[in-house]
Amino acid sequence: MIVPLKWLSEYVKLPTRVSDLTDKLTSVGHMLDKTIANGIDLELRGNRPDMLGLVGVAREVAAIFNTRLQSPPTTPLPKTDKKSPLVNVDQSASDLVTRYTGFTLAVKVRPSPSWLVERLAAWGVPAINNVVDITNYVMIETGQPLHAFALDQLSGRRLILRRAKKGEKFHTIHQGQVLYLTSEDLVICDAEKPQALTMIGGLHSKVTDHTTEILPIAAAAPAA
Repeated sequence: MIVPLKWLSEYVKLPTRVSDLTDKLTSVGHMLDKTIANGIDLELRGNRPDMLGLVGVAREVAAIFNTRLQSPPTTPLPKTDKKSPLVNVDQSASDLVTRYTGFTLAVKVRPSPSWLVERLAAWGVPAINNVVDITNYVMIETGQPLHAFALDQLSGRRLILRRAKKGEKFHTIHQGQVLYLTSEDLVICDAEKPQALTMIGGLHSKVTDHTTEILPIAAAAPAA
């Protein structure tokens, strides 16, 4: 996992020398792949999913050096007086996903500001547009994968969480790559077809320059 130190320093005070940081991390059992320009590359262990985001790494550093963690600010979602959901969710794979949370949001899709493009580049992630980029930013920061559907591309304003059928086809957001699924895969479908695979977006509901309303979602899976 690439850890840009300038970004990390917003959450925790770092030692002046990078070697002091890496020595401490390795002394408590973390594995350092290498030191890179303006950062370090950590090999994360399977039992430390809490460190999949930069805030988790910062929390670990704060504990090691007995210093304060500065968590990123959060803002509660606005309350709504709508009595019925704009999107209905049917859950039939609770063994694969325990919680699936989202909300609808009107947007103007634009290129991302330079600071966001630079931060994603430091992590090796290309900029796409402001909507896709902010979901990637939050994932890097917190370790929580996010995905945004183009709401007008969801047939029936409905999402169905289920196991895939053996051999079922799924067209990914990545140049329409086709995957052939198994019954162990989780698919998120609208009223007609699969629109996402776990946290891999689908080609048909991706956010484009013409998207005006999105459905950002976050999922929680059972502990391994």
